[in-house]
Amino acid sequence: MSDKSDEVCERIVKIGLHTDLVKNLSWDSLSVDTLTKSTVKRDFVEAVLGALHNVVRRAKSARSTFRQCKAVDVIQKFRGLTKYPVYFGFHILSTTKQ
Repeated sequence: MSDKSDEVCERIVKIGLHTDLVKNLSWDSLSVDTLTKSTVKRDFVEAVLGALHNVVRRAKSARSTFRQCKAVDVIQKFRGLTKYPVYFGFHILSTTKQ
């Protein structure tokens, strides 16, 4: 749904749902070792990253709020997944200046 509607993405930021999604990605149970062994958890991470990516692309207010909740720091750990890389579309967050 978030890939179709700017309004939905703005609402996700407004209510803070993106912060909850980023916190979910920081769970210890989603370590690189665990994701290498678990397709279900890898699929979960890809789904959350996909939703967050859509939000940051479609909601103008998202970039600053994503920085505030340290989204890039949390997501950075997934770059260590070399055997089964997850979709990683957050280059805009790390290259855009505040």
